[in-house]
This record gives sequence, C-alpha cells and structure tokens, in this order.
Amino acid sequence: MFFHLFKSFSISKAIKNISENVVLYFTSKKCKNVDPWAFIHVCNEERTLKQSLESIVPAISRGVIAYNECTDKSKEIIDEFCRKNTGFICVYYPYDVANVECTKSEKSSKKSLSDYYNFALSFIPQGDWLIKIDADQIYDAKKLKESFSLVKRTNEIVFYFRINLHFADSKIYIDRDAPIFDPKDHWLICNKGLYFEDSIVRENGEEIFYYELLQIPFKHESYDAELNTWHFPYMKRRRAHCEPNLIPFKNYKEVIPQEFLDRINEDMLDEKRILKFFETEKQN
Repeated sequence: MFFHLFKSFSISKAIKNISENVVLYFTSKKCKNVDPWAFIHVCNEERTLKQSLESIVPAISRGVIAYNECTDKSKEIIDEFCRKNTGFICVYYPYDVANVECTKSEKSSKKSLSDYYNFALSFIPQGDWLIKIDADQIYDAKKLKESFSLVKRTNEIVFYFRINLHFADSKIYIDRDAPIFDPKDHWLICNKGLYFEDSIVRENGEEIFYYELLQIPFKHESYDAELNTWHFPYMKRRRAHCEPNLIPFKNYKEVIPQEFLDRINEDMLDEKRILKFFETEKQN
C-alpha cells in the first residue's frame, strides 16, 4: 500500500500553515550565511546510512540524528559518524513507534511519528534553521549548500524534491511508475514554533495509514530547489516486500516529466557517478 502513495500523495498535505488560526508571535528577519541543523531520523537504514551521512558533511556541520528500534548496524554507523563529526549529536528515542501502516490499536498503544519527530525537534534551538535529511537519500553537497542561499528572510522555506532510484545487480534503476516524488515534505526552514501532528491518510476498517504533518505557525514564502539528492526508498528493510516497476536508469527521459527535467542538472543523471556510492556493496 505504501508505495502507491508515491503516485497519489497530495502536496498540500505535506505541511500545514496554521498561521490563519493562531496568534503570530514571530516576525520575519533578514538572514545570511544560513547554517542549518540536519534533522535526521533513523530506523534500520544500514544499506544507505553511511553514504547518506557522509554525503552531507561538506554542506552541513551540525545536526540531530534520532534513532529507535534499530536491529541492524545503524546505531554503530551513527556512533562512528558522530565521533568523527562532533557537531552532530546522536539521540535515542526509547519507545516503540507505530509504523506508517498499522492498526488503530497499534497506533493507540505506541508512540506516533509526530511524537518521535517532536522529540528530535526539541534538540534544535528556537530561531535556528533546520533541514530534513533522510537516511535513504544520498546528497550532492555542493548543490545542497547552494540551496541555502535561496532564503533571505526567516519566513522563507526551501522545498526539495527527489528522484526514486534503486541499486541492484551493480546497476541503477529508476521507478517507472513514480520516478519523481515532490510532496513538499523535505524542507529548509527556520524553527519558529514548529511542531508535528499526525495526519491519517487512509482508513480501512482497523487498518490505517498515517504520517507526521509539519505545523507552520507563521505566514511564509517558499522556493523550489533544483535536484540535489538521490532517493533509494526500496533499500529500506521495512520495504523489502515492495515490488516496484523498475526500468534501467538510462531510460530516465521516458518517465521523468519535463517540468522536473528542467530542474535537474546533467551530473545528477550520471549513472557512473551514482554507482560510486555503492562500490563497497558491489565488492561484497
């Protein structure tokens, strides 16, 4: 059920501007030299985690890496990374978290994604910038850092889209049915009263699908960045059962809409470049 969401997810649901319903205590200020915190959540991401974290270092010098329920080598990878990069802190969330696909009873008996996200957010000071980083994405640090210059004031947001790829048999593939994902759920934003709430997308009897919804309590303007990340959603352990419709990456022009091709630099479409991130896995 989850990956049908790539085709049907509503962009308007990824964030919620609640400024119409609350008193605005925050004023917009000019900003320069934005130095964001990486806002990262990890659960069994060992296949892409090291590559993801190392890819952001040239662009981001600090961050919060929250993890829970890891049964693979994710914790060891995080600990080693934080030892080498002291601006990053590792925080453990000591609760079971209801999966995005779960039963109503499971969600009521466990912590939710918004609980987990608010826990990690509590480590980022008010007034500081943060950028959402996912451990199943590998980033072009130069393009990522360049995107920080898009914001000039603290009421501005940068949104990031991603390209859905997969690594298998020493080759890169692209998701034919959902080559691009742009639900506005990855952002660079100033922490001015931000918080998360749960949003239920679907209900089917006892089964539900939900996600965490960022609440933005101030009026804002936004910018869309060019592509600066490669997304490998099917390399997550919990998605091992998924059977995506994959085609060779070289055929990307057949499936990526032109409106997104116009926002993708050619070097982001270089298969040899992407394969270098998986050289260790190829050897194994």
